[in-house]
This record gives sequence, structure tokens and C-alpha cells, in this order.
Amino acid sequence: DTLSNNYVGWDQRDAHEFLTDLMDLLHEEEQRLRDDNNSAETRLITPMKQNVPPTVIHTQSPTKSEHSAVVSAAPTRPTDEYFKLEVEVRLVCDTCGYTRNKIEMYRHLSLDIDTNDGDATIEKGLQKFFSPEVLEISCEKCKEGKTCTQSMRLVQSPGALLIHLKRFIVQEQPALTPTNTSSTPPREVAYIKNRARVKYPQTLSMNLFEKHATDNDSNSSIPLMNKNKQYKLRSVVHHIGNTANRGHYTTDALGGGGEDKEEQWTRFDDGVTTPISKDEALRGDDSQRNAYMVMY
Repeated sequence: DTLSNNYVGWDQRDAHEFLTDLMDLLHEEEQRLRDDNNSAETRLITPMKQNVPPTVIHTQSPTKSEHSAVVSAAPTRPTDEYFKLEVEVRLVCDTCGYTRNKIEMYRHLSLDIDTNDGDATIEKGLQKFFSPEVLEISCEKCKEGKTCTQSMRLVQSPGALLIHLKRFIVQEQPALTPTNTSSTPPREVAYIKNRARVKYPQTLSMNLFEKHATDNDSNSSIPLMNKNKQYKLRSVVHHIGNTANRGHYTTDALGGGGEDKEEQWTRFDDGVTTPISKDEALRGDDSQRNAYMVMY
């Protein structure tokens, strides 16, 4: 409550919104600490004594090579090490072919629940997220083109891949408590939950969506990815309920292990922890219908 007033009171709060705010606040705090440490341009080498001014040495500006070494040696913020995902977005004019590139940063990916052609899966959601899309944008070069094709490729993978499933659908419905007597009943906006099954694999590869050295692009200066990184499922947050305004959260997490011990799935339900099987964590009907956030 000291850092944010978004969660004051006892109303139902969204776990995805909370996690997003938490990561933003952590990143801002890390940035403040780093700025405070870098703001000192001088250092004291003589202990402070009464009536004796300290000796101050002004450090010289580093050379270009020294600056590069200092920058490369700087520790990576935990929020960037684990939750920084960079995507190259390319816009190509459908009329003249003029190309523009930019980099967008994500802390997580929000995926649609695609039930076309069978059950929804994480892989189908990722394919839809990264699939080309035609946008109505005027070309700044030829001035004639009114549409362009947008494509996206992953150029930096996060240490931990956090996926948010778009469970809640905005929908208009008759107001529960009408406030007028007109012939046309008032309507209100409601968030209806999509309880479709979503299958999430135990391991996940982002290789299909990465930008590789084989991608021929002379107009891009973005570093190319060459490794097929495999992610392993670590936890799943479930929302139990039918609307966004009420419900209950539980979490299944994989942990433990060690020498001669297998990792164990555990369900966290408020103060109650229960060991569960891998089959229940990955393929249970309620687990797949209530999965809301998945972390690899």
C-alpha cells in the first residue's frame, strides 16, 4: 500500500495485474539504486577527521575501450535477467516494400486462447502472437501505401518465460440493477471468463519464433540468435471462478529435488500445501481449464 494504492481494500484483485505492477516497482527500485551508485564522480581516500577536510580525487573519464569494459561488467538487473524479452517488429509497406524495424520489450507474453481446430495450446497461442498481420498504416516513403504487413521475431530470450492467458473477455450485458425506467434497458460491461482447456507442455521451445543467423536481412543491425533454448515448466497460477470480479487463486509449482531426489509438484492454496502428481499438474481437467499464468 505504501508503493501503490491499486490494492487497497478487500475487492478481488487480478494476479496478472499484481505481478506486472510488482515487476515494474522492483525494476524502478533497482534503477534508483544503480543511479545512486553511479552518481558519485569522486571518492574519498582520507578518513573524515575533525577540522580536517577529506582528500578528494576526481576520476578521469574512461577511454572508449575502458568504458565498454565497465558497461559489460555491470551486473544485470534481476528483472532484466529473468523477465526481459525483446522482439524485433518489422513493418513492410504493401505498396512499395519500404521496411521499418523497431525493438519492443516485454516482461511477459499475453496469449489468446485459440480453440480453432481442437483444444487450445500454448504453442497455438504463440503462433498467433507472432503471425504476420496486415495493419492500416500510411507509408512515410511512397505516400501511396495505406497498409503494411507487420511481422515479429524474438531477438532476446528471457531467463524465465512468463505467459499470461487471456481468460477474460469483455462483453456487454443487461445491467443487473437498472437505474432508469426507459423502454431500453441499460447495459453494462462485464468480463466473462473463457474456461476452455489450454494444454501447456512440460518443455517449450521458442526456436520457431526466434531471429536466426539464417534470416537474410541486410537492413537490420539486431544481433541474431543461434541457440535453440528449451524452457521447462516451473509453475502454473490458476484462477478458480467464473468472472474477473470474484474467484480464488491457487498455484502449482515444481521444486525440491537434489541429490538422488526427483522434483515434486506441489499445490499452494492459501496456507495449505499439497503434493500432487505431474499428471494432475499438467493434464488435470480443472488445471487446464483454470490455468491463468504459466511460467517456464
